[in-house]
Amino acid sequence: HSFKERDYVIATPYCQDVTLEQEDSILILACDGVWDVMTDQEAVNFVHKFIDSYKDPKGINTMLTKASEALVQEALRRDTRDNVTVMIL
Repeated sequence: HSFKERDYVIATPYCQDVTLEQEDSILILACDGVWDVMTDQEAVNFVHKFIDSYKDPKGINTMLTKASEALVQEALRRDTRDNVTVMIL
């Protein structure tokens, strides 16, 4: 069988409409490598804990980049078996 004859990748993304509220401080965009090993709330808690402990005064962009990298590493530490990409806004 050729690769084209089998369904190896699901092309339908999981999408959700969310209305951001005034109290929402972050938005985590991540692929299923993260969500396979942690819940939405676990990811939010992880990022908030990282931000609360972040001491480098290089600015918010650097902080969010480092938080994204830390969340990727946490997913890998939890033994995700899928690709892992994270962006935090």
